[in-house]
Amino acid sequence: MVDENETATRSRSKRTTHVGEDTWTKFGEFKAAIIGRKGEGAVARALSNLGMPALHDVLLPDLLGVTQMDHLVRASDAIMVIETKTYGGHITGSLDSAEWVQHLAAGEVRHALQNPVHQNHRHCRAVQVVLAGLLVPIAGIIVSAGSATFCDDLKGRVVPLPRLAEVFRPTPCRSHDPRDLDVAWRRLLDATAAAEVRREEHQEAMRHRRKDDRPIG
Repeated sequence: MVDENETATRSRSKRTTHVGEDTWTKFGEFKAAIIGRKGEGAVARALSNLGMPALHDVLLPDLLGVTQMDHLVRASDAIMVIETKTYGGHITGSLDSAEWVQHLAAGEVRHALQNPVHQNHRHCRAVQVVLAGLLVPIAGIIVSAGSATFCDDLKGRVVPLPRLAEVFRPTPCRSHDPRDLDVAWRRLLDATAAAEVRREEHQEAMRHRRKDDRPIG
């Protein structure tokens, strides 16, 4: 004699669940967000271990509305604007191209990625506006917190997380006045606090942008 509960369980196990494209897209966005936050968290911990004053996941106004940056750091001779990427696979492209391409091993699926160097240029310009009138060097840095490998054209511009400390070594080309750096950091603290009221606006804009992202055929 077959138990009714067992029969019902078998019946349910034979059903095929069809997941719509929109559901898969949302799942992909959710997964990407988790991976991204994991990478940003790793960079934040590394900065803390290095004893670097830093702001994380901050907003600043710019000509296009508001822009989000992963990390702002007060180094000994500059303000660092860090964009963290937690890519996998192999990344190809150039510093000047609008997009980079992510090649994934499974079936050689390719995805177009916004060039993070260009992305970080926008962030640096927003910082420049806040720091107008101060002779403070501003350096944009791309940090890789994932397992991705990069083509030769990109290797020199993307800093692996284990080598993060190297970017904070003082360099002769970054002349500065320590007093200006102090003023700059206070300005950034005030500006990022004021911009927080626009976070929902920024998140809504990002949701619309992600809807337009498509894999390359």
